[in-house]
Amino acid sequence: MGMRYEETYKKILAPSPTSTDVIFLLSFYFILQARILALNASFFLKAGGHFVISIKANCIDSTVPAEAAFQSEVKKLQQEQFKPFEQVTLEPFERDHACVVGGYRMPKKQKAAT
Repeated sequence: MGMRYEETYKKILAPSPTSTDVIFLLSFYFILQARILALNASFFLKAGGHFVISIKANCIDSTVPAEAAFQSEVKKLQQEQFKPFEQVTLEPFERDHACVVGGYRMPKKQKAAT
């Protein structure tokens, strides 16, 4: 999905724009990665859908260690109703990159009746 073309994609996906199962966002040379994912998810991703985001630490904050930048982005994602399931660094293939996989607006688990 284009990070700034939500309206165009809404027309393509109409009449049910929030029916997408997975959103994948590559690392951009852009500080607003989590916000872009959140905007696209709110337009297109169904509740219980999944996301994959590749985060480049230097684009978030080049003055802190990579792990601190990753934690900052994960916290932003959690505030936007994302639930990260797994985070892995892409070392040794890509320096200061991480990939986060998770769910969006995940349904609450039902307690088993006893």
